Amino acid sequence: MAQVVARMGEPDARVACPSAACDGVVRLMETRGEGERVVAEGTQLWVYLWRGQHDRLVFTVLAGKVSDVAWAYALE
Repeated sequence: MAQVVARMGEPDARVACPSAACDGVVRLMETRGEGERVVAEGTQLWVYLWRGQHDRLVFTVLAGKVSDVAWAYALE
């Protein structure tokens, strides 16, 4: 976690899951392969705004460790 902050700075948002805000971010996150992305309860999403708040780089944090990284696109 400290390495992420050291390289990226503090996230623009920290979103707790489950929540409506979490659902909104997850819905925009790219998936690897077919199907929906599933986020475990107790997860926190660290959201970094990209391209003038157009896209988001999202670190999935669970139990104090980064468990995944994905882009959340603006669906252009």
